[in-house]
Amino acid sequence: MMGAASKKLVFFIVLFLSAESLRADELRVLTLNTWFLSVLGFPVGKDQKKRLKILPDLVLQQNADVLVFQEAWPNRKRQKIAFEMARRGYPYHFFVKRKVTMGDGLEIVSRYPIVDAQASPHYSVATKFEERFARKRSIMVEIEMPSGERIDVVTTHMGALNYKEGPGTYKAEHRARQHIQFNELKSWIMRVKKNRKMIVAGDLNSDYRKLVGGKFLPEFDPVYSNFLRSACGGGEDLLNTFLSFTGITVADPGDPTYSQDNPYAKNGMFSNFPSETEDYIFSCGFTPEQIKESKVVFKEDLSIKRTIGSTRPKRLSDHYGVVTTFSW
Repeated sequence: MMGAASKKLVFFIVLFLSAESLRADELRVLTLNTWFLSVLGFPVGKDQKKRLKILPDLVLQQNADVLVFQEAWPNRKRQKIAFEMARRGYPYHFFVKRKVTMGDGLEIVSRYPIVDAQASPHYSVATKFEERFARKRSIMVEIEMPSGERIDVVTTHMGALNYKEGPGTYKAEHRARQHIQFNELKSWIMRVKKNRKMIVAGDLNSDYRKLVGGKFLPEFDPVYSNFLRSACGGGEDLLNTFLSFTGITVADPGDPTYSQDNPYAKNGMFSNFPSETEDYIFSCGFTPEQIKESKVVFKEDLSIKRTIGSTRPKRLSDHYGVVTTFSW
């Protein structure tokens, strides 16, 4: 027969296992456009070597479980990121190697096992001529949480737009082609989604608000709203985790991720753009209450942290990143 001491041991083991089974799952996701852009071997993104060198440690400080990157061109930079993050506890990654063109520039790195991965077809249209070389699209991985639950994670990079100074809005033909890309992304997501929970993160190259006369109106842009509507299937809309967590509305200034306060953006190709939100983390299958944090990151001025004999880049990228924590 079992003695009193043995019964107590069994009781505490059962109690411990029960507590483990009730412990909430948590997932922290980070998205960043890395701005490692070069054209015909000439760098467009500034300070690329310096930024690539410090990126792994700065990303690590955010303690995210899944990292999604855009504009991580070319293959060797994605391989470098994967190698450095594997050394820091992120052994799983997925990207598609380019063959002839620049490729999509997308990469997903994870602490948790990637059990499946796939890439969408390239978007059927490019927003403008120079975008044809990037061959933009989306990639998706299925990750397995420590609890055994599986979650889909998608990252994408939509085509860039030009800004018309006169009417103070996006160039109409570019926006129309981007709308086609949004519809293709939405259809692909609904077709390949495998799990109830899904994260969609990336650079959408446009704000969620309607842009007219050089100002954002206090209303959602119809292209943005149409993309979110029922994209999860079953009538469920994609949830903008940042707006949901912060309570920021279309009438508020927001917290731009492509900001003219960033010297790289201010002196870059899109210096005539108003500061806007271009980088997002959306979700399916999560309630607003399950979003425990969502914020814009990598806004710090890095140039003030100088070391003897060397200089540091001004920012980590021309974009700021976004990080969201889910707990359920």
